[in-house]
This record gives sequence, C-alpha cells and structure tokens, in this order.
Amino acid sequence: MPKFVPGLRLSELYYRQIVEPILKTRFPRLKYSAGLVGSGSEILGYDTRQSMDHNWGLRLFLFLTDKDLRTKSSQIDNELCMSLPRSFLGHSTSFGKPDEVGVRTPKQNNSEKVEHYIMFYSIRSFFKEYLNTDPYRKIGVSTWLTLPQQKLLSIVKGKIFHDDLGIRRIIRNFEYYPRDVWLFMLASQWAKISQKEAFVARTAVVGDELGSRIIASD
Repeated sequence: MPKFVPGLRLSELYYRQIVEPILKTRFPRLKYSAGLVGSGSEILGYDTRQSMDHNWGLRLFLFLTDKDLRTKSSQIDNELCMSLPRSFLGHSTSFGKPDEVGVRTPKQNNSEKVEHYIMFYSIRSFFKEYLNTDPYRKIGVSTWLTLPQQKLLSIVKGKIFHDDLGIRRIIRNFEYYPRDVWLFMLASQWAKISQKEAFVARTAVVGDELGSRIIASD
C-alpha cells in the first residue's frame, strides 16, 4: 500500500507537479481553474487510510469556459490520458470504471492510456449539477433554504489550486447565509429545541436516565 497522504494535499501535489506542467506545455493559452471541491471526506479533512478504498486518490477538477468545455475538453482529456505517468507518490493515476453506485477506485493500468480521475466542468455546469443553482445569478431566499448544508460546506472547504476563471469569487458567495436566512434557520432550530426541552426532565422524573440523555443530545 502507498503511504497515506491527506487527499486534499495529495490532489494539490498531483496538480502542481504533474498536471499543471502538462497543461502549460500542451495548452499554454488555456484559461482554466483547477481544484478539489464537492463530495469526499478529504474535502473536510476527515479522510484516513480506510478512505483509500472508495472515490479517493489522484483526482481533481478542471474548470473550463463554457466554450472550451464544448470544444477542447476531449482534446485535453486525451492529452492527459497519454501524458500522465502511471503513478505518483506510489498512487495509481488510473482508476477503474464506476461501479453500480458510481464508486471508482485506483487500478493499475498497463495500456497506453491512463484512465485518470480528472473531471471537466464549466463553473456553471458544476454548480448546476452539484447544487442545482446558477452561480452567476443572485440566490433567492427559497433557494438558500433548499441547499443542503453539507454540500455548502463541501464547496467552501475545498481548495482551488489555480484560478484564471474566478471560481474562488463564486465560492465566497456560498460561505455563509444572508442575514435574514440565517435568522430564520436559527429561529427554526430554537423552535425544534423548545418542542423537546420538556422531555429531558420528564424522562428523568420517571427514571429513564438514558432516555433523558438521548433527548438532550439530539
């Protein structure tokens, strides 16, 4: 087994030392952003050696303009397949095909092409797929209330390694709720607490100490 390196750090090293030089050499005029955001325990720094068995490893996102995504992504993809090394820091650069639930794992590949895990999006297409929202439009209150909190966290806790297209500025818009939304969510949580508060004492009165602790921890 290769040495464990936290996934976010591994992804940045992979980009700096391997992917970026290829892009500079083969596509010197390309404007793009690169990083690792979204789903994955490594985004929040929770990954361990056990995480290495599912959707973890030498992976990152390349964000292109809408036009370049349509016209150049296949060419860039093919160049990476042919130019990437077979491994980096002991980790395979090739991954197997997604299984029935979409999970990919590193896999040794002896063919001419590397089956890499570098994903291509425009900034708009990524946010549309991940948050079902257009990042270039003002986010309304109703939209804020439907955005999963764990997904918002995984956007802002990721890391952008290179940013010609300004995705960092887009991400900053998701760093925290507007004040009116925050106040509503805060009030909603206190309302939830108020509905359970009395049962902490009532369970204790009838001798259910364990039940009291469970309710208090909810």
